[in-house]
Amino acid sequence: MTVRKDKQTGLWLIDISGGVNPVTGKRRRHIKRGIKTRREAITLEPQLRIQKFGDSSKIKGITIDLLYTLTQEEDKNNQEEIPTSIPKRSTTVNTSRGTSRMPR
Repeated sequence: MTVRKDKQTGLWLIDISGGVNPVTGKRRRHIKRGIKTRREAITLEPQLRIQKFGDSSKIKGITIDLLYTLTQEEDKNNQEEIPTSIPKRSTTVNTSRGTSRMPR
């Protein structure tokens, strides 16, 4: 587990590794310090792993919030606009007798 408590400050930290850089041979590492609660650190760890290294292989379960955050970042990187509402579907149906309205 990459979440642990810092002995000096008493706060939590996340220490994630992105493997080894193939060019330099050095370890790719990211440390996030100063997190107040363990629960917050545990929920933040998968987001940091994906943001910093693009690694989603060690994520055990994905939440809706994490999925939405990832989608927003991907759209921002692709410079696409995020829809704020779901488009309404048509409620009219073409039948052999003519057009009728469907109940909602």
